Amino acid sequence: MMLVVSYGGSIIAPENIDTEFIRDVADYLKSVEDRIYIVVGGGETARKYIEKGRAMDANESLLDEIGILATRMNAYLLICALGSEAYPRVAESINEAITAEHRFVVMGGTIPGHTTDAVSALLAERLGAKKLLLATSVDGVYTDDPKSDRNAKKIKELKAKELVSIVAKNSARAGAKSVVDLLGARIIERSNMECWVFDGKNLEDLRRALKDDKEGFTGSIVH
Repeated sequence: MMLVVSYGGSIIAPENIDTEFIRDVADYLKSVEDRIYIVVGGGETARKYIEKGRAMDANESLLDEIGILATRMNAYLLICALGSEAYPRVAESINEAITAEHRFVVMGGTIPGHTTDAVSALLAERLGAKKLLLATSVDGVYTDDPKSDRNAKKIKELKAKELVSIVAKNSARAGAKSVVDLLGARIIERSNMECWVFDGKNLEDLRRALKDDKEGFTGSIVH
């Protein structure tokens, strides 16, 4: 079986990179027999460089390229932790990822305009993966941005079309954040894939998601 795991850059590589945590993530990934593809975001590294580039009047396409390089730096950290079972370089396209023969294949960003959310959803779609795991900075899908709305409620199980509606609503408001971007949510909807959303720092939820164990899972499951 094949799984795709999307790990937010702010989880894998926050301002102070925790190598022990990255090793722990790698160990959990190794604990299952599935072939696993991992897409890693840019996190703080990307934000810092994009901020400096914008201050020097770089256009948005160039800033996207800078962000892509940051995602690939973070992805290499996970490759180091996964060791010999991992494809030894960061796959730079979906085609490269699906033709790699190692048990673990790690990607970052691919082209300007596509977030790693969209990359992971497209990769899962191309592979026909049984499910997509989204390890984010929030512990599930909420009715609104829980960081700005105290009344936001976590939704344990929802349909993909509900996810699209929630993400579209949040995307329309300045400063609001969602667990996945709108393009990624739409790809999840059209592909009818199952998607497990959880706090990427919660290694027990990672274990449960990897092993298809819904008992005790504290995140959200999109059907």
